[in-house]
Amino acid sequence: MRRPLSLVAACLAALALAACGEKEEPDFTGPGAQPPANPLEPIAGTWSGTLEQRGIKPFTVRVTIASAQKPAKNPVSYTGLSCAGTWDFQSREEAGYHFREVISRGAGAKCKGVGDVTVTPRGNRLAYRFSGGGVTSSGVLSRSG
Repeated sequence: MRRPLSLVAACLAALALAACGEKEEPDFTGPGAQPPANPLEPIAGTWSGTLEQRGIKPFTVRVTIASAQKPAKNPVSYTGLSCAGTWDFQSREEAGYHFREVISRGAGAKCKGVGDVTVTPRGNRLAYRFSGGGVTSSGVLSRSG
């Protein structure tokens, strides 16, 4: 069976046009790949709020979340407990952003020296939870000026 030359030419032209639209997908894992954006960007800024911890009066926290890069630290202070330190970014998971808190000024019975902090976005606020040294504290943080 012989096919008309025009039908064969039309098929070849269609194949050529279809191939022209193909493009290779970029490789973000190879040499020269761009590093991922700052994973803390959605929550970057200064936050404050009132926290509760069993056995003591509610107290306030103020933290500036700036960068996940090492050795960058995110300064934190606790008014009412008279202590301060840094949050070191650890990871981002569905449950929130995880930091390692190290208190460098005023650590004691009310303000533990080291612990884990998780903040979870809830609309325009952050749910806060601390665990370490046998205590837990929790609260809600709002952006502050």
